[in-house]
Amino acid sequence: VYLSSTYEIDVVRSKVPKYAYKIMRTPLHSGMILCTKGNKKSSERESFLAKLELPLDAMVVSFHGNFAENRQSREAALYVINVLSRTIDPSLDICFIIIGNGLNVPPRPAKNVRYLGYVDDLCTVLSYCDVEVAPLVGGSGIKMKILDALSVGLPVLTTEDGARGFVEPNPIIVSKLEDFPTKLLELLSSRDSLEKLRFESRRYAELYYSPNSEVEKVISDLTKD
Repeated sequence: VYLSSTYEIDVVRSKVPKYAYKIMRTPLHSGMILCTKGNKKSSERESFLAKLELPLDAMVVSFHGNFAENRQSREAALYVINVLSRTIDPSLDICFIIIGNGLNVPPRPAKNVRYLGYVDDLCTVLSYCDVEVAPLVGGSGIKMKILDALSVGLPVLTTEDGARGFVEPNPIIVSKLEDFPTKLLELLSSRDSLEKLRFESRRYAELYYSPNSEVEKVISDLTKD
């Protein structure tokens, strides 16, 4: 039996110990998603926006990562702050929220940007947002930040580099970096379309990347008479 995460391996070994010696780990393909919580109540989102001194009907665009240790994430965050946010008309009440440690910028690096730094509950903060942007250039392997967003039902706009490695077909929206402003405004223009993408994103993450997606099937197969 070949499984892709230590979580899956531990579960199978504990439930069917006689097969423990036959279980090996493979490179990541389908593993445990970080966020398993559903969407938050509207009142909780409103409280979150109020603390950031944002309009209650603001559209929130997020980007998160470990900026201290990952150069691609750090460069992407600076692109959001210095380029993407400045292409958006401030009268549209669209705010960009940057989440993660290690970015040397003030809490309000621009009028429509908030830098939250490290947060205790990433999944909850992401669930308050409307779209995750991931303007990543370079890097290898599956991008866990994108999986974080998908698992809370957050639509993702990213580059070809950002989307590489995910099971196809997927709900990830891919765009060239120079087209990000236009594509983002298109996404935010329809709340109905966003709601549909929310559902598709969360369903996709649960189908392919939930720990139960493979574990329960493997256990069932192993315990058949």
